[in-house]
Amino acid sequence: MLFQLVGPDAVSLTAAVVQLLKSDRGAWRVDLPHGVISLVKDYAQRAYFLRIFDILDERVVWDFKLYKAFRAQSFPQCRKLLAFEHTESGDDGVVIGLNFFSEYEASEFKV
Repeated sequence: MLFQLVGPDAVSLTAAVVQLLKSDRGAWRVDLPHGVISLVKDYAQRAYFLRIFDILDERVVWDFKLYKAFRAQSFPQCRKLLAFEHTESGDDGVVIGLNFFSEYEASEFKV
């Protein structure tokens, strides 16, 4: 199912189950309760993306184009969380968090 959603001119390099979090005055809030995140190499757009898919509704629910100096922060006290700043289109430096279902999936995704 995931490979059909990724599309014909793209490939999924890795995937995991996550919650999408956003920072709100120093506290996390759940922006998307669950989905399948994939690191996608999109040949048509000549770029890499983080995309979250709703497998049941068969659609992309979140899309983030990776840029050259992209860096995500991990936290030793919470090994299932990966965070980064999102500065595109009016988000004004919002911090995005990816809360992985398992530590194993988080560690595989971070590599």
